[in-house]
Amino acid sequence: MRPQRYGSRRRAVQQQPGLLDDWELLDYLGLVAPMMPTALLGDPFSPIEAMAGEDSDIKRYQQNYFDITQGNPARYKDLPIFNPADYPGKTIAPIKADLTTGGKTYTGIDSSKIDDPVPMMGGPEYVVEPGRESLLFPEEAIANSKSNTTSMWASSPKKALLGGQSKLPPTKGGADFVTVHALSQDAHKSNQSLMDSTLRTVGAYVRDGRISPNDIVELNKLIRVQVPDFPGLEDPSSYEKTGQMTFDQRAKILNILAKPGAEKYNVPPISKILNETRSAEFHGTRKNQPMLVLKPHRDAQGNLIPLRLGRDTEALHNSYGKGFAGEVVGRFAAPVAPDALYPDFYREKRSAGKLDKNIDWELADRSQPVQTINQEVISRTRATPYQYIRSPRQAELAIEAGLGKFRDSKAKVDDGGVSPADFSRQLRSSPASAALTQYSEKDLNKKIKSGEMELFQLGKDSKIGFGLQYGQSYLNDYGFDSPVLSSDDVRIVSVFNNEPGASGVGGPGTMLKALSKGGNVLDAYAVPTPENPSGFLPKVYEKFGFSEVGRIPFSREFFIEDMEKAGKNGKQAYNDLVEFWLSTGWNPTMGEPDIVIMKYTGDPDVRSNPVREFFEQGRLGVRSGRTRINTAAVASVGGRVGGFAGDTVTGSNIRPDDPRIMEGRNPPASRGRFPALLDEIINLSNQDVYNLGLDKYDVKALRNKLTSLLF
Repeated sequence: MRPQRYGSRRRAVQQQPGLLDDWELLDYLGLVAPMMPTALLGDPFSPIEAMAGEDSDIKRYQQNYFDITQGNPARYKDLPIFNPADYPGKTIAPIKADLTTGGKTYTGIDSSKIDDPVPMMGGPEYVVEPGRESLLFPEEAIANSKSNTTSMWASSPKKALLGGQSKLPPTKGGADFVTVHALSQDAHKSNQSLMDSTLRTVGAYVRDGRISPNDIVELNKLIRVQVPDFPGLEDPSSYEKTGQMTFDQRAKILNILAKPGAEKYNVPPISKILNETRSAEFHGTRKNQPMLVLKPHRDAQGNLIPLRLGRDTEALHNSYGKGFAGEVVGRFAAPVAPDALYPDFYREKRSAGKLDKNIDWELADRSQPVQTINQEVISRTRATPYQYIRSPRQAELAIEAGLGKFRDSKAKVDDGGVSPADFSRQLRSSPASAALTQYSEKDLNKKIKSGEMELFQLGKDSKIGFGLQYGQSYLNDYGFDSPVLSSDDVRIVSVFNNEPGASGVGGPGTMLKALSKGGNVLDAYAVPTPENPSGFLPKVYEKFGFSEVGRIPFSREFFIEDMEKAGKNGKQAYNDLVEFWLSTGWNPTMGEPDIVIMKYTGDPDVRSNPVREFFEQGRLGVRSGRTRINTAAVASVGGRVGGFAGDTVTGSNIRPDDPRIMEGRNPPASRGRFPALLDEIINLSNQDVYNLGLDKYDVKALRNKLTSLLF
C-alpha cells in the first residue's frame, strides 16, 4: 500500500452507490506457496578444473542444463514418501545440503533483467530433476567386472549424485541410506551460481544507472578488505575468478554486499537475490532438518563410485565438480528433528555434556554417525504429510500471529522494539517493493517521534510487518474525498512479508493485528487478472471486514512525477511497478490498475479479539445482533478459499474426538487456509510439536485462546 499520491491530483472520484448497505463478504484467497525439502550437494571443486580447459562460459552450463532436463522443472513433490517403518534394521548416515533452487534460470530482480540468465541447477533439486535419476548396472555386472568402476560408470549415460564432503558418510560402516539435512536458509550464498547471479545483477544495475561508477569503486574497496584477490565488480574476469575461489571467500563477498553499510552505494537487495535463488520447496526449512533419503551405489568391494562431472558423466554443475553414483529413495513426509533420526548419537553426546547446538553441528560436519532404523526412530517419525503446515517457520510464525505477538516502535530497539533501519530495509527488500512507499531510516524516525506513524513486526525476528499512520488525509494525498472518511481514521500502510517460508501467515497476521490496534482504512492497487478482473487485493481485504469506498484511476504521469520529487528515477520506478504487476498475473491489455480505497465496516466489537473471530468464521464483519454463520451456511457460500489458484479447503481438520466439539457441531469447514493452519497446529501431537521445533507452551496458549467455549 502506497500512502503517497500516485493517482490523479484532486480528480473527482465517483463513490460506489450503496456502499454501506449492499456490500458482500468474499472468500479470502490466502498467500500460499508450497514448501518442500532438499538434496545432496558436493565438494568445493572448481567447474573450471572439471572441464579441463574447455569453454567455461555460463552459456555452456545453460545449454548442457537444458539438454539434460529438456526444460522440465524438478518434481520433488512427486517423490515417494520415505517411511522408516518400511526399512527396519537398515542403516542411515547424514550429510548436509544447501537449498539452491533447480529447474529454472535466474533472470534478475525488478525491471533490471540480466543479459545472460544464470541456470540454477540445485542443490537439493539437482538429483530429482528429470534425466538425473541414477540407474545401477546389474549387481552381477559390477561384481564380475574387472574394469575401473569410474570408467565403467563414465560409459553409462546415467547421472550422478553430488557428494557433500571429501569423505562421504556412507564410507563409514557402509550405511544403506544417506539422509540429507538442510543447511541454513541462506547457505547457498557461497555457491558459484549465486555469485554469478549477484555479479550479473550488479552489472544490470550499473547498466540501468542504479549504481554509479563511484559506487562500484567504494563497493570494491569494502570487498577487498576481506577478499584482497577480488578482481572487481566491473571486471569481466570476476565470473571465472570467483568460480576458483573457496566457498568461504564467496560467502564473504555476499555478506559484505548484504550489510547495511553497502546500501548507500545502491547495491541490489541481496536478500531478494537469495530468495529468488533458493528453492521454493525449502523456504522455511529449519537448519539440520532431514529431507531427502538417498541410496549410494557401490562397487564389488562396497566402495562408493566416484564421478567427476563433465568428465565421467555428461552432467555438469556450476558450483560442484565431484559426484557419487546413487539414486533418490524418497522424501520425508513431514519435518523431523535430527535427534529423532539419530537418537543414539545425541544420547551419547548429551551424556558427555555437549549442548544440542554443538551436537547439531557435529552430526554431519564431523562425526558422521551411522544409525540403525529401530522402533525408536520409527515411533518418532511422522509417516504422513501435514495438510496445511508447509514448514517449521510457517508454523512458528502462525502461532505468533495467532497470539498477537508483535513488536512495535514504541519500545527501544535494545528492548526488542522495531528498528526503523530494519523496517526501511525490509520495505526495500520486499517482493512488492515497487508498490510500497519507501521510507528512509531518517524519515521513519521523524514520523515516529512526531506521533504520525507507528511500526509493527511479527515475533522476535520475523520479516513481516506493517505501519499505522495517523492524521493523514486522502484529500491531500490523493485528491479523494468521501463522507465515509474522517480525520480520525488510522491508515494501514507499508505492509510487507519477506518470509517466503511463512505461506498464508503474513496477510492475515498483519491485518488482524492492525485492526486490533485501531487501523481502519487502507489503499492498494487493484491489479486485474483473468481470475480477478476487479483486482485480487479488494477480495482479500473484504474478508477482513473492509468495504470499498472508491477508486482512483492510476496516472503514469503523476506516479513518475512523484518518484522524481522523491529523488528517484521516475521511469525506472514505473518499470519496476509494471514488472511487479506482471508477476501477479496482470496483462497490459487489461489496463493499468486502479487505486482502491477501503474502510473497515464490520462489527466493531470483534476488533478486540479479531483472531478468535477469524478462526471461528474465516472472515470478519458479522455485525452485532446477527446470527453467526454455522458450518452449513459457510459451506453454501462456495468459491475458492486458501490459495492463489484454486487451492480449496475441502473439509474440517477436526477429529471426531476433538474436545472442541460441543452440542454435536463442528467449527465451519471452509474457513480458509489461515484458520485451517491454526486448527492443524493446535491439534499437533507432542512429537509433532517437537519435530517442528515449536514452543510447546505457545502451542498450549494458542489452543486455549482458540478452543475455549467456541460455540
